[in-house]
Amino acid sequence: MSIEVIDLRSLSPIDFDCLEASVGKTGRLIVAHEASVFLGLGSEIAARISERCFYQLEAPVLRVGGFAVPYPAAKLEQHFLPDADRMLHAVDRALAT
Repeated sequence: MSIEVIDLRSLSPIDFDCLEASVGKTGRLIVAHEASVFLGLGSEIAARISERCFYQLEAPVLRVGGFAVPYPAAKLEQHFLPDADRMLHAVDRALAT
């Protein structure tokens, strides 16, 4: 098993061509970001890739991000932000389909 990681350097404009090429190779996409999963930028990326690469996707686009709560104080930030366990869980879910 191998995983391709893409670090988007710019969010305006977003390099959708790079993401589409990756989905073409892997058939999957997991979007990770620090903002809340609900209504975050990752949701827009997931929606656009779902539209553009619908027939290439072998699994639903998954999002990993903060919980759907207000951003916490600095002391609690580590509980809010996505960690390796949540990322690996998403990878397992994407590969299970």
